[in-house]
Amino acid sequence: MIEDKLYETSLNWLRKYIDENCIVRGQFMKGKVPGTTYTWCFYLRKGLYNPEFNKHLAVCFLYKIKKEVGHFDFQLSGLETAATPMVTSLPIYAKQLLDIDLHSFIFRKAPKEYGLEEPWEGTPKFDTPTLLVDDLANSTMSLKICSDICRNYEIQKLNYAFVIVNKVNRSYYDMGLPEEQYSKTEHELRQKHDMYLDPNTTIISLFDMDEFNLKGASH
Repeated sequence: MIEDKLYETSLNWLRKYIDENCIVRGQFMKGKVPGTTYTWCFYLRKGLYNPEFNKHLAVCFLYKIKKEVGHFDFQLSGLETAATPMVTSLPIYAKQLLDIDLHSFIFRKAPKEYGLEEPWEGTPKFDTPTLLVDDLANSTMSLKICSDICRNYEIQKLNYAFVIVNKVNRSYYDMGLPEEQYSKTEHELRQKHDMYLDPNTTIISLFDMDEFNLKGASH
C-alpha cells in the first residue's frame, strides 16, 4: 500500500501546486449569484489536466481511501467536467501503483437527447457501489446531482465521497456569515459533509480553505 512518507510528499506537492497555480487571488470576478463578485476563486482544473498533478492526486487518493474506507470494492463516478479527469486518471494510476482495478464512468449534466438518452458516459455497474468524486465539496450541487441520478436509476452509492478541497474553514467565525443564515451546528456538519448531500455521506478531503489562507464561504 501507499506508505506514509510517500503520501506526505505527494500531499505537500499538491498543496504547493494548488496554492501557486490553482487559486486566483486579488482581483474582482463575476460571482455565480447575479450582482455578486469574487475576490478569489479555485481553478483546480489547471491541475486536473496536468499528468504530474494527477499522479500525486492518485497517491493521496489511494492512501486516504485505504485509511478511511478500508477497501477498494467500488466504482468511481462524478459529474462532468470537473470529475472527468479524476475518474479517468485515478483508475490508471491505481493500476500502475497498486495493481488495483477500479471501474469508472462519468455522469452527464443532462442526458443525451438521442439514442439511449442515458445520463452517463461509460457503463455503470449496478451491482457495485459507487464512490462519487469531485474537485470541491460545499461549493456547488455537483455531488448532489450525481447522488440523485444514482437514486433515480437504482445505482448503489457508497456512503463516502472524495474531493480535493472541502470549501470550509475550521473556525466558524472565519466563514463570515451571519448566525441567522449559518449556524454553528451546520458549520460542524460541513467539516465532514457536503451541504447538499445526504448527511449520511462522509466527505473525504485532502485540504480545506485554511490550508491556503482563504476565508469566507462566498469569497
